[in-house]
Amino acid sequence: MSDYFDQIEQALREAIARRAHVAWYARLRPRPSRPLAVAVACLIATGSALAATGAFQTGAPIGPEVPGTPTANEGVAIPASITVLPLRVPDPDGGPPWGLRALKTTRGLMCVQVGRIVDGRIGVLGRDGAFGDDGAFHPLSPTFMENPGCGTEDAHGDAFVSEQLHGIPASALFGDELHTHGGCYGPKPRGAQCPPGALRDVYFGLLGPDAASVTHVTPGGGTAVTRTAGPDGAYLIVLPHSTTRCAPHALFCFGGGTGYTGDPLMEAYEVVRTVSYRGAPTCVLPSPAELAASEAAGEARFQAALRARFRATYRELYREGHYVRGSMALLTPAQQRAFQALRRPYELARRSPRCPAVGYVPPAPALHITRAQVASPVSAHVEAARHYCEPLGGGDAIGCSSGAPAGYRPIAMGGPPEQLLVVEFTARVAVRNFDSHFEINNTDPPVRPDSRCPVSGGGSSFGPTDTNLRAGQRVRFVTFFLTQCPGISHVSVGLVTVNGPSGSTPVPGLPGQSPEIPVGRTSVALP
Repeated sequence: MSDYFDQIEQALREAIARRAHVAWYARLRPRPSRPLAVAVACLIATGSALAATGAFQTGAPIGPEVPGTPTANEGVAIPASITVLPLRVPDPDGGPPWGLRALKTTRGLMCVQVGRIVDGRIGVLGRDGAFGDDGAFHPLSPTFMENPGCGTEDAHGDAFVSEQLHGIPASALFGDELHTHGGCYGPKPRGAQCPPGALRDVYFGLLGPDAASVTHVTPGGGTAVTRTAGPDGAYLIVLPHSTTRCAPHALFCFGGGTGYTGDPLMEAYEVVRTVSYRGAPTCVLPSPAELAASEAAGEARFQAALRARFRATYRELYREGHYVRGSMALLTPAQQRAFQALRRPYELARRSPRCPAVGYVPPAPALHITRAQVASPVSAHVEAARHYCEPLGGGDAIGCSSGAPAGYRPIAMGGPPEQLLVVEFTARVAVRNFDSHFEINNTDPPVRPDSRCPVSGGGSSFGPTDTNLRAGQRVRFVTFFLTQCPGISHVSVGLVTVNGPSGSTPVPGLPGQSPEIPVGRTSVALP
């Protein structure tokens, strides 16, 4: 990205993909601390021997820490829908091939999970710091829902998913920290405990019922064609982890870092070049270099327009063509509004190219929902406590100064002191699955000059309801705020519905999500 604002957008998109817009406490998973069970040399030897013989002992299956709830989050897998797809992709270093498992959930999602295949089953290997490096094969249990890429179903039950995982261990264990103890899962995955070549870059998803093949780059710089599999056009690409694949400014490219992100539709990632379809034109995506050139040209056009129309604003924000960090705070509110209005068309124009949702069939038209139908008084208040707890199965945090009640566990807060902001309203329409949700937004108070608030102020946060709701049900939504940042926070609630291919992290304004239908708003003083 060429300036601060582009960096913010990329960070937001990456945060959305890893659910970082959800309150941090809802994403915590306990991580047991255990000594390294087997030396790395033994790990490599064991893995090589097993790969050579093709024989794997079966270890304990991977299940959830707490059983999922059919009406919350992604829901739970419908047993009859669980299918190991016929895709088999070799690992760069040999051993069991990689494959995908598809399933449908009780909340109307179609999901795919990646893993290693042994005897027709999908799972992970006990290596790289997983499962005590026991060398066994650990199948995914039918209830394991920690690492899926999911999308909402269309009228024919098809879904669109496009995921990428950068720098995951070759064991294929991802999204489950209960069975890791170091190695490639340590705080420094490229340290001495992670053997060279033990990380992978994995790309997988569902391209729709009409997708036929994907053309992607190879480690040697050439291209390869991979055919899709299954009725939803599943694809899978497994490459050695690259620290040099990303061109400068490439969108959604982690380079030498590790991470994951996704989108309902195939975007201009750094490895996929084309997607071919039956009965539709081939989708050709730009290379990272082409995308970087387009990004730089768009930024140059914006800066030229800003310099021509708002010279004083340009001088405040840029030095020799580069954004000066923190300079937005020097602008007046009127200057900031003018800046944002001018930049908006350029922001829309520079969105990453995507392949179309070929074969997508819109759901039957729903009844038009009006603002009057969803309007509800919104209230907000602060709940202060010395300690906080979260439900074992996920859900809203509560104050628990006297100890964790049954079914809850303490939240290890750390950092500056925080308090709980509670927003309440009544759901006037039902939420039956992932096709709709309520979005709660709250602004950060302006930062006073004498404040010790560590953030710049003027921002906002947002989060979706993540359960089914009855019409007339009272909704309680919570989020944390820093006690070092007091002031007035403005809260608004809206209803968002699915209007196209959508992922399992609902965010207004992203593909497949409708604009918010206003429900109500309020303000609250944060002490």
